[in-house]
Amino acid sequence: MRDSGIFTLDLSLEEQERLRTLIETQSNDFIELINAGGFDPLSDFRFIDLSKVDFGSADLRGFDFTGTDLRGCIGRPIWDETTILTDADVEGSVFDERGVSHGASLPESFVKQHWPDLIMWMDRFKFGPERYREDAEKLLFVFMRSEDSLVRRTALRYLADYLEPDVIMDLIRELVFERGEKNLVVPAFDLLGDYYEQKPEAVRKFVVSLLNSIWAAEAAEFLIKRSKSNKKAQRSLVEFMSRHPAPATRRRFIGSLASEMGVATAFVVRDPLTGDVFDFGASISSNTIDLITRAIRRIRRDEAEGNAPLVLTQAFSANTVTGIRSQVINRLVEITLMGTKYNVPIFGYMTTIEEPDKVSAMVMTFDE
Repeated sequence: MRDSGIFTLDLSLEEQERLRTLIETQSNDFIELINAGGFDPLSDFRFIDLSKVDFGSADLRGFDFTGTDLRGCIGRPIWDETTILTDADVEGSVFDERGVSHGASLPESFVKQHWPDLIMWMDRFKFGPERYREDAEKLLFVFMRSEDSLVRRTALRYLADYLEPDVIMDLIRELVFERGEKNLVVPAFDLLGDYYEQKPEAVRKFVVSLLNSIWAAEAAEFLIKRSKSNKKAQRSLVEFMSRHPAPATRRRFIGSLASEMGVATAFVVRDPLTGDVFDFGASISSNTIDLITRAIRRIRRDEAEGNAPLVLTQAFSANTVTGIRSQVINRLVEITLMGTKYNVPIFGYMTTIEEPDKVSAMVMTFDE
């Protein structure tokens, strides 16, 4: 990027100083260079020359490239509708390639056809060496975009017949995750779930690699659902996600884990006042436990009056306030202990209380 035409423009003294800082930065990562130079993605990349820049895997969402020369740019950047390319010259660039990829070769209206037409189209596929990748991308596109279950199953069958799961996963990585195709993330994980039965280790390895990406929350949810019987795998995942830098991702992970552990656990891991899932290391006071208990009793009353399904009535079966409170504590302790093997408790700073009916067999208790 340091060789780009951006450095040949007439710049102010302030801009020249920022560029000097950028050039001296010992990095080839586009975003690191931009941060080092103090550039603003919304204003500093309009009407400039960025031809032949290697964007690498930079996250370009929110960048404004209005009127910019992007010819010949390479890499596999993440971008979407928030990346502004108005009047930009993208000929021969990674942005131009996206325009002629699987999304353009089969317009959205294609998968809206009646299912027999799509089935017949797939039946005519001939996987020759010269069309191998093009046809594979089209099948993948049909699988992910179609809302018809029969069409999706047929596309999946053809993919499985012609391609090894490893090849399909490479396509998914490139066409979905590396390109930041948010609308395809859910069907992509659906497809990975189908292949999990065939090659669990390969799929698990693929999804684990996504834990370091912007798709960490989705990847963690996928792994949680497939490690119910493997406590060691769950605890390893807890340890890893506890170190994730984004609070929203950590909370989403805890919420997903709690949901897999049951309705009761999913309810007690949320702040009764805000509805937000508690984060790793959250301090859950005796007062908070009382609030959770009261919320459960209130919902149970509504359920008893026929205003809602008997969800919490079945999840919290105790008939007394003390009994419900003990069940709340049991659930909190249960999910907390998911992380203790690695010294990473989910809720790490709980205080201890003396429960009247003694919560037996619990390593951790709460104190008022």
